[in-house]
Amino acid sequence: MIGYIVLGVALVIGLAMIVRGLRGATGAQARRWLWQSLAGVSLLVGAFFLLTGRPGYALVPGIGVAVALLGLAIDTALGPKKSHISKVNTRFLRLILDHQSGQVTGDIVNGPFAGRRVESLRVDDLVDLLVHYRREDEQSARLIEAYLDRTSPTWRERYGDDGQPKKDTYTATARPGGPMSKSEALKILGLQLGATAEEVRAAHRRQLQEHHPDRGGDPDLAARINQARDVLLEG
Repeated sequence: MIGYIVLGVALVIGLAMIVRGLRGATGAQARRWLWQSLAGVSLLVGAFFLLTGRPGYALVPGIGVAVALLGLAIDTALGPKKSHISKVNTRFLRLILDHQSGQVTGDIVNGPFAGRRVESLRVDDLVDLLVHYRREDEQSARLIEAYLDRTSPTWRERYGDDGQPKKDTYTATARPGGPMSKSEALKILGLQLGATAEEVRAAHRRQLQEHHPDRGGDPDLAARINQARDVLLEG
């Protein structure tokens, strides 16, 4: 008689635990808690039969334990997997980070180069973006800086804090006046970062008409205007 009382108390406690565990639980949490509760209650019932000298009756609770363990295994196998992808959105960027490969991809959604993929930009474009973002949005600047560190670890050796190439990282070229950075080319043509090819050609025509040597302009400046056009269109 006492054994049945103990069994009844155990079942009541088990049911109380089930009800408590289901409160506020998601569907996946509820299923997992039910399987765990079934296993626990089945073990208690089986132990009761074994202790009272009726091992044959312990077979049924043993089946309950097996079913509970199988249910837990299936839920674990079919349950949602932890994503290895992170998404980061800022004022200017919408990026995706793959934690397994370390690859960063995404879109520039505002400002210079809007509509372009960040992975499609050259190093000098990214450095120009970094300088721009440092003025406009620190979070975007940190993301581009981290992207540069991963994709081009030596960029700090080649560019100054202002985004200009360091002189000792370039060799002389055949272009008049020596090598030109993209930032300098934009300044010469009076353009902003992210200017289109059409805007570059139009600005080049305007500047060249104003400073053409045939009209009394400076030949060196005219050569730099042509060079600025070439630098921007090559990018």
